[in-house]
Amino acid sequence: MQLPTQTWGRPDSERSLLLLHGLSSTAGAWWRVASTLAAEGWTVTAPDLRGHGRAPRTVNYDLRAYRNDVLALRPAAPGPWDVVVGHSLGGATTVHAAAADPQWARAVLLLDPVINLADPMRDKMIKEIQADIRRTDPGDYMSGPRPWHQEDAWQRVLANRAVSDYVIESSLRANVPWSFGDLLLSVKAPVRVLGADPARGLAIFTAEEAESLAAGSTPLSFDVVAGAGHSIHRDDPERVIDEVRTLHERGLG
Repeated sequence: MQLPTQTWGRPDSERSLLLLHGLSSTAGAWWRVASTLAAEGWTVTAPDLRGHGRAPRTVNYDLRAYRNDVLALRPAAPGPWDVVVGHSLGGATTVHAAAADPQWARAVLLLDPVINLADPMRDKMIKEIQADIRRTDPGDYMSGPRPWHQEDAWQRVLANRAVSDYVIESSLRANVPWSFGDLLLSVKAPVRVLGADPARGLAIFTAEEAESLAAGSTPLSFDVVAGAGHSIHRDDPERVIDEVRTLHERGLG
């Protein structure tokens, strides 16, 4: 499937970044991360994943299909992406793609990725996400202890209007069992994982999960982003930007 993309920065930049959004979101969710790094000289690309935003609809939401879609995305310059960032479902998609093709990404940054998902949690997530996409007032996302930026709130509402119950349920039920720890360990590129703060509610990727996986993968590193919920790129975009810079500066990207 050919995915619609948004791009920021000069196409001839020596530094390339691919951003993959989570379930029920769109490429527009990356606006702060993308525009900041583009101003620093990166070429940034973010697609709408299948069934989301402006992307085509389909009957197939298997992660292998998501994987094949994003593997077709390549930087303008020859070679792999310097860094690929994947959030939630986008994180699982990133793992599938990086494991399938070691030449696709030089370094990987995962934001609260969905790597393991038990059946009861899957059912809970389907109900919660389907309820969330019915929120049409940006103000709903601009209140509480850590309100979102107003542009994030508007982008969220636009994304809600462009996704369906079918896409959400199909994406989560088409991949059983949802257990991709071994696949993550097979990724050759260095992997950095940022987890949500458990104090903010449900953290999808936990410190315990990171500890278990890190025992079998030297390149894997993990940290919790204090004060950030599941949408780390919305709650703390500066941290995500810094992590991308660090991956590249260390020669991993």
